[in-house]
Amino acid sequence: MNDIIWIAGFFDGEGSIHLTTNGCIQVRIYNKNIDALKFIQSKFPAGRIYKYNSCYNIRFNGKKALTFLEAILPYLKVRKKEAELAVEYLKNDSRNIDIYRQMINKHKGDNL
Repeated sequence: MNDIIWIAGFFDGEGSIHLTTNGCIQVRIYNKNIDALKFIQSKFPAGRIYKYNSCYNIRFNGKKALTFLEAILPYLKVRKKEAELAVEYLKNDSRNIDIYRQMINKHKGDNL
């Protein structure tokens, strides 16, 4: 449990949630410390680590992002609303980008 709480805090500070052009949710965490990302990968093996310029990132796509977000969601502070919207989108099993945009617009004042 403590590891998940640590990962949630790390994601709050270093992570992001993207909607790709084909409607897929992608979760990314960037950091220069590959060991931190390998630690996250040891807890969530579905994540893939990539080198990007002088740093690394771990990515979770689609349903793999859902598993990751659901595990850390109770402990998020900064990105909680954004993660909730992504989880809702992924659970709807939809690739309709307009649905996600509508969800974002509905919560625009919620400091996403």
